[in-house]
Formats: sequence, C-alpha cells, structure tokens
Amino acid sequence: AGRRLWQVPLAGEFSRVQLTLLSLGPDGRSRVLATSSSHRAGNPERGTVTLLDGRSGLVLSRRSFVGGLGRAHVIPDGEPRVVLGSPTGSIRVLDRELRPIRERRLDSAVEIYGCADLDQDGTSELIATTATEVLIMDQQLHVRARSPHPEREFEPPPVWLARAGQGRWRLYYYGSDVPLVVTITAIPSVQDMPRVATALSLIVVSGAIPFLVPGRRRRERALLGHVHLP
Repeated sequence: AGRRLWQVPLAGEFSRVQLTLLSLGPDGRSRVLATSSSHRAGNPERGTVTLLDGRSGLVLSRRSFVGGLGRAHVIPDGEPRVVLGSPTGSIRVLDRELRPIRERRLDSAVEIYGCADLDQDGTSELIATTATEVLIMDQQLHVRARSPHPEREFEPPPVWLARAGQGRWRLYYYGSDVPLVVTITAIPSVQDMPRVATALSLIVVSGAIPFLVPGRRRRERALLGHVHLP
C-alpha cells in the first residue's frame, strides 16, 4: 500500500479541490497546483489557488478569488503561466506567483481543458467549454473560433485534445448524450498568402456543428470554419 507523505487542508466542507502537477521552480522540483470551488449553498467560501512543493507539501503561494476556480492548465510556451476557468464565468491567466495578468468574463460557467499549438505558429491556443459551446482562444483570451453544442448542457462538458497526425489535432467531447469529434487542420489562408500566415480550418468528422468565425474582422491570424475571412 502507498504511504502518505504529507497532508494539507485546502478547502472547507462541500468544496471540490482539483490538482495539477507542474514544475514552476528554477530548481526543477515538482510542484502541485490546487484549485478549490465551494458548493456550499449559504455563504460559500472564496475560490483558492494554492501552489505547493510536491516533495514536502509546503505551501509556497496562495491566492483567493470571488467564486470558485476550475482546474489549472499550464501554458507551455513563454514565461511560466497557468490558465483556469470558473463557475462564475471568469477565465484568468496567472503568473508564476499566481498573480492575475489577464482576465475575461463570460456569461456562464467555463472550464479550460487544454493548451496546444493548434496552428503550429509557436504559440499555444487555449481550449475552453461552456454550457453552450466549445471555444478556442488565444493567449490574450480573444475567441478565435467556437462550436455551439447541439443542446445547452447543465454544465461545461469535458473535452479531450489529441494529435491526429500530419499537423492536425482532434477534439473529443461528449454532450447531450452524443459523442462529438472535431478535426482541426492548419492550412494557409489565401488572403494572407504573401505573409505565409496560417489559419485553422475546423472540420467536423462526425456529429458536431462546424466551428464559426467570430463576427468581428481581425487582421491577425484567425481560426476559420470552411471559409476565409473576407
């Protein structure tokens, strides 16, 4: 049987705690990032994010926010940062000291389910879900593409991201009792050919609704669904 090495209280009763293993220290030692969300009906606790030393359980840093916090995900490129959603609709990007450096508020609960360089431009995109849609966002928290769920869900459904070969990625998610698979393929944008920029064409493999281009026109790289930005 496994031997308990340490134990640290992170939240009160009726709370959910989610753990992420990571390494944020210059010594390369493992770290554990814990987030909490209170489900107490009356006077719920503030959500907390706590960074602990993986070997000893020593609390290295802790911050709290109004409302709960979802599971944290490491943004793999650039300075050490993590991104996390929340039941209140806030998406936050935190630095190595857990200080918020970027935040965006949506109109419903949101969960982050991964970070990956989907268009192979050297910068990772963020994959998020709400009760109504899957979102692909850049690191400035701009929505680059979205796919509505067939039906509104009770809460954000989980999404799994996996490589599909030849520079493609696939999203797998399960909503409204229907499994959905979306293939993401990076292709050059015809309009941006002189700059050899890339865009993402999001192609539905089975059961899903195609990703849609955000309504506002952008000059930078965009994630596209079947058509290029005009």
